[in-house]
Amino acid sequence: MSSSTPRRPSKKTSKYRPHNSGLIAKSSAVDTDFTGKLVDVTPDGAAINLTEGILRARYRESMSTASPIVPGQVYEYKIDLWSTAMSSSKGTRSA
Repeated sequence: MSSSTPRRPSKKTSKYRPHNSGLIAKSSAVDTDFTGKLVDVTPDGAAINLTEGILRARYRESMSTASPIVPGQVYEYKIDLWSTAMSSSKGTRSA
């Protein structure tokens, strides 16, 4: 998923906040790992990785207690992308 490209130039902004990547998925396996990234995309198409996260499906509800998944069943996952501080230049978008 990507944000839209700004229609007009915007001022530089600084952000510091926790980010999460929401995912609704199913797997044919009894466990799987899902990853997410926050990427800054420049007007010329270059992608700069800002932060990333990973979540093992069995720990989707709690990092301390495993909860196995049923293959083929749909679950919601929230992948922690950690807190991130960044400055966005004019015309960039997030992906």
